[in-house]
Amino acid sequence: CYGKPYLFLMNTRFDDFGSDLVEKYMRRSGFYAILPSMFSFDASNEAYFNTPKWYNRDRELFKKYIPIIKKISEAGWEPVTLAKSPSPTVFLERYGKRYITVLNYSNEKQSAKIQINTAKLGLNKSLKAVDLYSGKEISISDSICSLEIEPQDTMVLDLAP
Repeated sequence: CYGKPYLFLMNTRFDDFGSDLVEKYMRRSGFYAILPSMFSFDASNEAYFNTPKWYNRDRELFKKYIPIIKKISEAGWEPVTLAKSPSPTVFLERYGKRYITVLNYSNEKQSAKIQINTAKLGLNKSLKAVDLYSGKEISISDSICSLEIEPQDTMVLDLAP
């Protein structure tokens, strides 16, 4: 969508779609900088935001993830990532000059040495990044970001914290 807004609309039975799945949905939405949204199982009845037991259950997830997704969305998706993953199951996207999202699409934990074109981004070859989801600092040395990522998980790296 490049500079245009887009959002997912989750239609499901929210009693069966617990907080663990809501969090996974939000983290995955963040990879694409797309705001998650909830509706109902049949697009008509039992709307998520009309049901306090669901939105109150997930309130802390919205408070954690929506500001991060909004921040990277506002930075703007860039079609050229200026970063490379050595793994065919570790995907990357870039937003603005400072955010890179990482998705481990495999069912196994991955160790990845991501090469970032720091020169074209106007950054030092050695710096620290922060995963905005966990708050964990990640060192970047000689333009290589070494990280571990859980199966089917997502990270949002801020290259200029």
